[in-house]
This record gives sequence, C-alpha cells and structure tokens, in this order.
Amino acid sequence: MHPQSDHQKVSWFVFLQIIGIFKVIFQIFLSIILTFLLIDFIDAFGSSACSAPPTERTHDCYLWGMTEGPMEGGSWGYTNKERYLATSAIICAGLGSAICIPFVVKSSLASLLLMAATIFMGIRCLLGVNEFVFTMFGW
Repeated sequence: MHPQSDHQKVSWFVFLQIIGIFKVIFQIFLSIILTFLLIDFIDAFGSSACSAPPTERTHDCYLWGMTEGPMEGGSWGYTNKERYLATSAIICAGLGSAICIPFVVKSSLASLLLMAATIFMGIRCLLGVNEFVFTMFGW
C-alpha cells in the first residue's frame, strides 16, 4: 500500500467540501419548498370546498369535492378535504425527514444520497400506502 500524494489528498478534500456545500444548498431548497407546502396545508385546513353551496362556501375555497384528478384548465380536484390534507401531510413529512437526514448521518455524500432516496422513493411509497388506505376505507 503506497501513501497518497498531497495532490490526491487535497482533491479528495475539495470534492468533499463541494459535496457538503451542495448538501446545504439542497437542504435550503427543500426547506423553502416545505415552507410553501406547510403554508398551503394550513390554508387548505381552514378552507371549504369550492363545490359547496354558496351559503357554506368561504371566499377562499379549495378545489376538493369535485373530481379526483386533473380538471379543465390544468387545475387539480380532490375527492375530499381529508384526502387532500392527508396527501399533503405525507409529502410534508417526507420532505421534513429528508431535511433532517444530514443531522443524523455524518457523511456528506451518504446524507445527500439518502436525502434524494427519501424524496424520490420514500414519498412515492408513502403516497402508495395512502392510496391503499383511502381505497380500503372507500374515501
């Protein structure tokens, strides 16, 4: 086994520093997205359905209660308020857990990979479980 040259040590150190900086930028980006999603969740929690009769509808209604899926004009309708809030809470929990990973995992590269895996695979799995539960209970 031969010792590494100083040049190799410096380049590995620089690589790890770049990964660390990218990890922090990614955490900040996810935190901003999570903030917007939490604001939307709080807003949706206190809103009524736009399909409700005008006497029961608030001025800031939400698009649940019409159809599940894309509607005309590119907007999205949800079956009911509970389904929208549950889906939103799962996405927020997934993003929140991805943001917290670097505080638990010390390696910058490993934490960055775990953050990406949590976002792309973890949230998808949680949404699949959410869909199964809603289908099972008929919501």
